[in-house]
Amino acid sequence: MRTDLKKVGVLGGTFDPIHKGHIEIAKLSRDLLDLDLVLLVVANDPYQKSSQQTVSNAWSRYRIAKASVANEPKVEVSPMEILRNGKSYTYDTLIELKSKYEFAEIYLIIGSDILETLKTWERIDQLSRLATLVVFERQPYTITTKPDLFEKQIYFRSNDLTKIPHISSSELKELITSGSDTSEFLNKQTIRAMEVEKLYYKTNEDFEN
Repeated sequence: MRTDLKKVGVLGGTFDPIHKGHIEIAKLSRDLLDLDLVLLVVANDPYQKSSQQTVSNAWSRYRIAKASVANEPKVEVSPMEILRNGKSYTYDTLIELKSKYEFAEIYLIIGSDILETLKTWERIDQLSRLATLVVFERQPYTITTKPDLFEKQIYFRSNDLTKIPHISSSELKELITSGSDTSEFLNKQTIRAMEVEKLYYKTNEDFEN
């Protein structure tokens, strides 16, 4: 148990692969909300995705994400859902974090593309009492309505300060496999970690020193 942290942000995801949009949301959350820590929680088996598409190896996704934010202060990657095994539910993750960071306020961070599916989340009525919801607008998913699910909600609309690159994982994988330039969406650390893991693609000459 850690008692030194007062404000902890949680950004969960499949991260298949992690990209600049995810990292930018983590950094903006840290800076705009003055968070002591932002945890990127890598899903083991994302139950709402794995039934519809193939998901890459969890530990590979974790190591790539960890390498991608290695130089970001107060941003860490957690394997807690991988270690739990089975399907990944945000409710279970928040319960575990509330136990680990007993005196911290928990901020659940999502992109606006997730808003429509919030009501379908496992135990959403109980989950909504465990954290403050933080929503970053990601184009083209503009925030038109704010769901009345969480007692505490914070919204950041897209502007020059919070402009976040948006691309789906399937679109990004297509760019990678086609050999297209991915520098708009992937940083150098991510590319190198992918090469080590031999995931998505093995080499990318554009990022060689």
